[in-house]
This record gives sequence, C-alpha cells and structure tokens, in this order.
Amino acid sequence: MIFRGLLVAMVLATRVGAEPAPQVDLSKSAPVEINGLSFVVATQKQWGRGDLKPVIQLLVTNISKDDITFPVFDTLGINGSTWWGFPIVLGGFRTITDVLPPVLLHPGETQNVAGFIEVKWTKPTFFGTPQLTGYYFDGTGTSWNFSTLTPGRYYLSFGVSSRTTKDPFPVMFAKPHGPLWLGEGTTKSAPFDVVSP
Repeated sequence: MIFRGLLVAMVLATRVGAEPAPQVDLSKSAPVEINGLSFVVATQKQWGRGDLKPVIQLLVTNISKDDITFPVFDTLGINGSTWWGFPIVLGGFRTITDVLPPVLLHPGETQNVAGFIEVKWTKPTFFGTPQLTGYYFDGTGTSWNFSTLTPGRYYLSFGVSSRTTKDPFPVMFAKPHGPLWLGEGTTKSAPFDVVSP
C-alpha cells in the first residue's frame, strides 16, 4: 500500500532537475512544440531487469520569451504501444485526490513533470513466456495499470491537455506565476525494451 505522503514525496522527487541520473541509460523522443512549450519523453531503455522502477520523464521546456505556468493536476495521460503500433491497454482509477502545485517555467527552463512507474514480473504464459505488469502514478491520486507485456520493443508517450484558465485549486497560487498554459496534444514516442529478468 502506498501512503499519500510517500506518494507525493516520491513524485516530487522525480521532478527535481531537468536531466536524469547519469548512470541510467535513456532513450528520448523527438520534441513536440505546443503553444510555447516543448515536450520530450525520456525513459529507461530496458525495463524488467534489475531495478523494477524504470525511469520515465516528461521534460517540458519553456521555448517562449515569457514565464509560463504549467498545471499538472489532471493534465497528463500516459500512452503505450507495441512494436506493431497496437496500443497497450491501460486501466485507470483514482483512489485519493492530492493537489500538486503548478510548475512555473522561466524562458529556457526545463523541468520533469512525469510521475513514476513500478513494474513486476508475473507468472509465465502457457508457453512459458514471462509477463511484465505495472502501475504508473501521476501524484494526484490517479494511477494507470497495464499487464501482459512480454519481452520485446514498446513505445511510451504522453497526452497533455489544459483547456481552461480556471485552476481548480487557486490556493496553490501562493506567489505570482506566469500565465496558465493552455494547449492540447500528444508527444512523440520514446522506445524501450522489455527484457527477461
């Protein structure tokens, strides 16, 4: 069971700094520019071997000339697909509601706004092939789960959507921020390989 305080602390920890730990081998997507921000997905190249908390990042860069406030509450959705382009089936649910403050991005600044993921191996299929299952936690109380990823190549991307200037929790704006970012789109995909343990 993941307690609320631990969940928020872990998610906030993933958002410190623009670059991942140097010892982690990452693949990155091509950038996508949406209304003054550039979005790049980065993920650990191999999932399932060794550490069962593979690194995932959504690096957001302010490419405009002004400060931009990027809201993180219910703004992001995680997507996955197979080598053949078929979508990975995701289940989602909300257990609690935790409010994360929006991210203030100065011109040229990059921050990671992704949550974190945990994976584990389950019983092999009838043919003896191991299967990877996992959960993605966005830090606001919503999580997505996936199952039956067998060894092979997959692709990770994010959907982003912020279509209102009315922030649902104005108390989080305790100090001056730039204009709230509005936009909608999907990032390019970053490849990763599920490898047998």
